Amino acid sequence: MKRFVLGLSVLFAAMTVNAQTPQTPPPQPTKPAAPAARYSDEGTSSNGSSAQNRVGKSFTITGQPIGITTTALLISGVNLGFSLAPNTLIWVDLLGNLNDNFESDYKTKVFSLGVSLKQFLGNSFYLKGGLEHRTVSRDYDSFFSGSFDEQWGYKGSSTGVSFGLGNQWQIGHFTIGCDWIGVILPISHTRKDEYVSVAQSGSSADLQEDSDEALKDTRVNLLHFYLGASF
Repeated sequence: MKRFVLGLSVLFAAMTVNAQTPQTPPPQPTKPAAPAARYSDEGTSSNGSSAQNRVGKSFTITGQPIGITTTALLISGVNLGFSLAPNTLIWVDLLGNLNDNFESDYKTKVFSLGVSLKQFLGNSFYLKGGLEHRTVSRDYDSFFSGSFDEQWGYKGSSTGVSFGLGNQWQIGHFTIGCDWIGVILPISHTRKDEYVSVAQSGSSADLQEDSDEALKDTRVNLLHFYLGASF
């Protein structure tokens, strides 16, 4: 009888200890971390960045109020962009000038058509390269300088390879940018309708030098600002 009571006591004590011992829950499977958000513009970008704002826009139109270029000191026009991908655009420049200030000895008309591939390398920085065709009409008359009577003029055109770099920012649908610097390397040129006054024998040399600068020599563009919209 005593052994039976002792056995019950031991069994009761063991059950009490098991009841008081906390049960460790089985380990729960961990969920894999969510992958970093990616955009369809060849990389990641932070919210509100120009790179993200380019996504989903296929057409850009901007106006260029001012820019500096060889021969035609100030130039303006319209730019068109056609998206191949958020970071790649076909870019078209339609630019021209009319510099016929009454007090100037020179009258210059310039029109250029440029088609290039614009590739963004970051949020807003880009490189571009393509072709440009340019027509020039140039007339000189020394009447306004009052030194001596000299007139000459010509018309011409040139086609060249163009390279440039700049930044373009996208704020919603608003687009603003600048070609900081561009270089045009002519590969062909023509000159026609030239005339020279008989009063000065040096006029032919002046015409040749001026037309080489406008049509044949390497040209540099600076600070071509533009602004508009993308859709």
